[in-house]
Amino acid sequence: FLALAALLAAPSAAGLLAAGRVHLQARANVDDGDVAAARWVVERVPAAATLAVCDVGAIKFLAPNPIVDLAGIVTPEVALEVARARREQGRDWPPVLYAYLERVRPDYVILFPKWFPLLEREPARFAPRLRLRIRDNVALAGDELVVYSTPWTRYPLRPEAAPLRPEAALLQPEADTSTRSTP
Repeated sequence: FLALAALLAAPSAAGLLAAGRVHLQARANVDDGDVAAARWVVERVPAAATLAVCDVGAIKFLAPNPIVDLAGIVTPEVALEVARARREQGRDWPPVLYAYLERVRPDYVILFPKWFPLLEREPARFAPRLRLRIRDNVALAGDELVVYSTPWTRYPLRPEAAPLRPEAALLQPEADTSTRSTP
């Protein structure tokens, strides 16, 4: 009887261990992406600067800045506008969201380029200031999270503090267009 019970329990235990590993990796992904971006924002972005974000959780929790939630969870007018444009004009969501950014004019945008690639096509207007690579991603909308300044940025970045972490590629402020990785 014990041998049968062990035989039946083994797949459950293996599944539980695998789920535990996925959970730990998902937590690491959030730490490597959203939490790291929020800490960077707290150190370098003035609290009055408005942030447009695609993943509101950790960033809103940790940063004091006003937030525009591009997913529409805490800024429901975003979701309503996208739905209305799709229903009434047959428009897809990326250009609608881009027009929304043009209208609300946030100081910085934090998102996954894989999820919303339009800003990557305009580096002169939306300059990347931080690129975070998310290793072995199982939880986030992409393997890279980017903080962009915008054409409407009213609050420049504060001088660089201590390096965030070795994997973060920090980009210099607008006056210096060189790119470097932290040691």
